[in-house]
Amino acid sequence: MNFCFTHKVDEISDKVLKLAPDLPPGCTVIDGAATCAVACDTTDCINIRSAEITIRVGGSQRVSCTKIADKIFRQETLGGEVKSICIKNVRICSFGVNILPEDAFLAKGATVLKAPDPVTGKPICKVVLEDGTIISQCKQ
Repeated sequence: MNFCFTHKVDEISDKVLKLAPDLPPGCTVIDGAATCAVACDTTDCINIRSAEITIRVGGSQRVSCTKIADKIFRQETLGGEVKSICIKNVRICSFGVNILPEDAFLAKGATVLKAPDPVTGKPICKVVLEDGTIISQCKQ
């Protein structure tokens, strides 16, 4: 009998790391290539614990994280309602931005739609539930 053991590699795209210096500090980026969520600090984090985790960035660069936590991500909708999602085991690193993997939404049955804004041409990312409710809308 043969066995195969696999280890999930924590990874984010190098594009996010390159964009981070030009983004507002503490903003949240949805990264389709990310395999883990990252918080830039412990704001809105609960259950903070020590860890020794290496995140691979774009396949080659390595970044070390010494803490993980559960983080509450909040977004105010255009109607003023605050929506939130709790992501467990978020890596806390000093990227300057928070990073959410698309998979965090897909695992909850949502769809992530990416398309250019019809007016500006800049990318828009919408996270939509099965019933059509938009729970997040991000613009570049």
